[in-house]
Amino acid sequence: MFRENASQSVATGPVPPANPASKPVTGEDSEARVENAKQEMWQSIRDGVARGHDMIMPASFMSLGESGRKRVARLTVEWVFNPVNPGCEEWFNRLVGNEQVKPYLKGTVSRSIYSGVNNYCSRIIPHRKPPLWYVREKFGQLEMFRK
Repeated sequence: MFRENASQSVATGPVPPANPASKPVTGEDSEARVENAKQEMWQSIRDGVARGHDMIMPASFMSLGESGRKRVARLTVEWVFNPVNPGCEEWFNRLVGNEQVKPYLKGTVSRSIYSGVNNYCSRIIPHRKPPLWYVREKFGQLEMFRK
């Protein structure tokens, strides 16, 4: 008898199921909250590329603690540059166009990503900058390269 009505409270009626992504920030961020923020950030970048605007910061990212935000930023940078090619420049621009994410981008670029970007930047193209030149410059400005 009680099992059938377990989602109801005597005083308040039906109790909505708990959403782990909506819990207040206390201590370490759960894997579910980090994963949710990561997926929402990736979708926001996709939307920005499709509609031609910078990423709109998801509320789930802002509800994370500092370590969770840094982790999501690192995972997002790895996703943007997988694989490294000239097409990832637009995805990168949508990400770094958002001012709220910039403090969390420091140290998020691995050696393999940096090497891949440098490969494209070393190509000689007459009368214009090589692919990903702007990206390499932004890595330096935002101190994104992990040494």
